[in-house]
Amino acid sequence: MSAKPRSLWTGAGGFIGSHLRERRLAEGHEVVGLDGFIDLYPRWRKESNLVGLLSRSAFRCIEADLLQADLVTILDEIDLVFHQAWQRGVREGWGTQFEDGDSR
Repeated sequence: MSAKPRSLWTGAGGFIGSHLRERRLAEGHEVVGLDGFIDLYPRWRKESNLVGLLSRSAFRCIEADLLQADLVTILDEIDLVFHQAWQRGVREGWGTQFEDGDSR
């Protein structure tokens, strides 16, 4: 692990994860966020979750779909991965719509 731990967070624009990323930054970590900004809810909502993070020099956001992203390059020098990419809401993540969320 590097002197400053570097973590990758999928679903970077999510509400809960944005608070967890802020905590990591406050602890001195470098944070890379990855989000496809998939149209499950308005883009501005995800962007508003990132506002406080984007001004931090230790934070970088990559816009890419997990299925198409160059993960080998993205994961270079990453110490920790927090996979939080998923559909919004509990109800939409199960049942017949489960397969849609699983493919992203």
